[in-house]
Amino acid sequence: KPWQYGVKKVALDDIGVHWRDETPPAGTAEIGVEKIQGTVENISSAPNARIQLALKARTGRAGQVGVEGGVILTPALSANLQLKASGVPILPVQPYFADRMNIRITNGAVSARGSLVAQRAKETLVQYQGEVQVNRFASVDNYGDNDFLKWETLHVGGVQVATEPLKVAISSVSLSNFYSRLIITPDGTL
Repeated sequence: KPWQYGVKKVALDDIGVHWRDETPPAGTAEIGVEKIQGTVENISSAPNARIQLALKARTGRAGQVGVEGGVILTPALSANLQLKASGVPILPVQPYFADRMNIRITNGAVSARGSLVAQRAKETLVQYQGEVQVNRFASVDNYGDNDFLKWETLHVGGVQVATEPLKVAISSVSLSNFYSRLIITPDGTL
């Protein structure tokens, strides 16, 4: 009979995690999560055991992230989580996508509130329903560091995203204090 384990409750208080990823092609990503607090309950290797999470943390100077819900590890990984994030900075993750863009992000923070469902089976299924907001976004072009795109608030409401089958639906988009400067180079690119 395989070895089994079970942990009734783990309480976290003021935990921090920092990692440095040198693999992105556009440079090193340094990400930190501070002041992790909350509980993880009913951790078990028993099939279909539901682990209950209630966690919150800080990222960046003012970003807040909260996760609540259940996770099943075996026989197939699945999660049903409520997410709440506010003011999560974009800059620390820029190295993951900067090599595919002709702009450099200089400021911005993401907020989101919604539900995330994930199931790992033959096909991995991920679904998100909720809202997303990007605040104080600013970017410059890579050619002369000129302002490219800026806005105060981009709010996307009624977001429904699924991976299998691929589905993206949005019920509302609002944008405030928008600025754009487009430059077309002699070869026709932006």
